Amino acid sequence: MLDKRGARIVGLPAGALDDVALAQSTAIHPDDLGATQAAFAAGMADTKPFTLEYRVIHPDGSVHNVVSRGILLADETGRPLRVVGTNRDATAEHHAAAERERILAAERDARQTAEAANRTKAAFLAVMSHELRTPLNAIGGYAELMQMGIRGPVTPAQVEDLGRIQASQRHLLGLISEVLNYAKVEMGMVQYDIIEFPLRDALVLAEALVEPQARARGLVLAVAECPSDLTVRADRDKVQQILVNLLYNAVKFTEVGGHIALSAECSEEMAHVTVRDTGIGIEADQLRRIFDPFVQVRSDLTRTAEGTGLGLAISRELARGMNGELQVASEPGIGSVFTLTLPCA
Repeated sequence: MLDKRGARIVGLPAGALDDVALAQSTAIHPDDLGATQAAFAAGMADTKPFTLEYRVIHPDGSVHNVVSRGILLADETGRPLRVVGTNRDATAEHHAAAERERILAAERDARQTAEAANRTKAAFLAVMSHELRTPLNAIGGYAELMQMGIRGPVTPAQVEDLGRIQASQRHLLGLISEVLNYAKVEMGMVQYDIIEFPLRDALVLAEALVEPQARARGLVLAVAECPSDLTVRADRDKVQQILVNLLYNAVKFTEVGGHIALSAECSEEMAHVTVRDTGIGIEADQLRRIFDPFVQVRSDLTRTAEGTGLGLAISRELARGMNGELQVASEPGIGSVFTLTLPCA
């Protein structure tokens, strides 16, 4: 017997069913009939609950998804008495699941397309950066030869002009090298030589490289004493690159008379290297963008403090490539604090 509600779910007329197998073959979708009957027979052969999932075709031609759960009841001799259970219309759930899968598939396709575009962009940047370095090196070399008088006498004014050419050449070469480094990071071509080394060595060398620029800008660069036993597991050159970049940024965006502090400490098996400055700071709404490539959050200042906007993006990726992290905290007009975290040895 089928009541009205049950009939509405399975797509059959309400009332008595003289031939259940015939009724099933009439309502169940032809593509699901064989598997459903086999699963039902298997459930009848056992005393455990079973579940059937199949489609039915209603009299109006619409297709619905049904989930049936049942269990066979038998007497003491094992003779089947009846099957009890439930039928549920799961069409809405099926459509929702199909829509979720469609959206996920679309997201996967979009992500793959974006990743392919990024790889193409990175490859283009790498090739162009490499090709541009050769003529720039030639420009610098010929300017140096002319300045030395190899090609003939030069006047003091010409020597000054050649010096400006060389300075511009070095600046352009630095920008191109930064783009090339970013392209390598994007394409996963960066190799890491992970070793154990004293962190103090990296701090001392970073100070030596940046202190002349800080002094020329009228800034005070202070390096706190780093414990001699503070050892990290990282790539020494990559750590050096990150620290020098952070210090250069601090010098670039700190006004005359400001202070820059470099320090390190260890807690919970991680080393924390901090670069703190009294510079212009970063607005709160710009902090989340500071590590994005090609981002210059203060375009009015970056026109005088030139750069590609890649240094912080590269530094964070290098930190993560060494199982570390690079974070920032800042307050406009007060200064910024960049913290490099690395695993302790």
